[in-house]
Amino acid sequence: MADTLPSDLFIPEVCAEYARQAFVEKVDALRLIGPPGSGAPITLMNDPVFSAEGQYIEMPVYKRIATFGARRDITSVSGVTDLEMTGGSEKAVKVHKRLGPLSISRDVGRVTRANQDQAMAEIGRQAGEATLTLMRDTIFNAVRGAIAAMSGTPHTLTLWSATARTNLTRNVINELLYKLGDSRKDMKAILCRSESKRDLVDEYLGAGVTGIADRVTQDGVVRASLGVSLDEVDAAALTTADAGFDKSHILALGPDAVRVWFTLPLFVYPLFTDLSKEQVLDRWRADFDYAIGIRGMAYNSGAGGANPTDAALLSSANWTGVYSDAREVLLAEAAINAAAL
Repeated sequence: MADTLPSDLFIPEVCAEYARQAFVEKVDALRLIGPPGSGAPITLMNDPVFSAEGQYIEMPVYKRIATFGARRDITSVSGVTDLEMTGGSEKAVKVHKRLGPLSISRDVGRVTRANQDQAMAEIGRQAGEATLTLMRDTIFNAVRGAIAAMSGTPHTLTLWSATARTNLTRNVINELLYKLGDSRKDMKAILCRSESKRDLVDEYLGAGVTGIADRVTQDGVVRASLGVSLDEVDAAALTTADAGFDKSHILALGPDAVRVWFTLPLFVYPLFTDLSKEQVLDRWRADFDYAIGIRGMAYNSGAGGANPTDAALLSSANWTGVYSDAREVLLAEAAINAAAL
């Protein structure tokens, strides 16, 4: 006698297919992510693969040789001191995420027009979007934590005030990029919240030069940000509640500044049917893992531990610099005000 299994009524691959499509479409739209060698600020180091070993990924790097070049005295035969070539190790950390569990009553398809396939497709789409959102928030917190951990905070610009607003302007962007010195030309993108972008557009509108307002506000895109594109992302990691006014965080990113590995692709479990309730429920869940690393930095596993929270990634105590020159870390952050915060 054949038994009717949950898999006979629901095919997990249908949900997973929509989840993958939603994730891929969002990644394609988010031009900040690209494969190695693409020059994208966020490098996707691998195709999603199952690789559960360990909690960290370490990458050995050569450090710059100090005073490699020097004047040669052609009148002397005295000895010279050999230089040393040393290395360090960048370190990425793996984070484990889940979606759900979520329960759906079988009566949904009986008393409404929504059928099981439509419900699963919608769950799949939202799963893909939620995956990218979780990854985005992790990246932003790791970026801010790593920048704050740099010795002397050379890439941090603090213009925020609790009593007077210092909103986003072209001068702020110029000062932020100046933190990278002559590497500013390599920067690929500036990220800000919509409140800060509004302030920047308002500044352009008030410039009083014929054509600037029309050019800048066309299609709602800021088209002139000192040669660097500007993207608005209303992520919680880009604002911080503080006394007086909240802080708005602006991030500048260069090529290959952040590295991401998918160590567990978005895995949708077979549906589990629960018969113990008044209504029969189908329970849904998915898991996924990825590792995140910052170029020129090492995650401090001794302080932050494995599988860190976003708050742990945001803490400067959990990152250590392995760079020789601060410009090797192609990241910068400004803490400013925003009119709407």
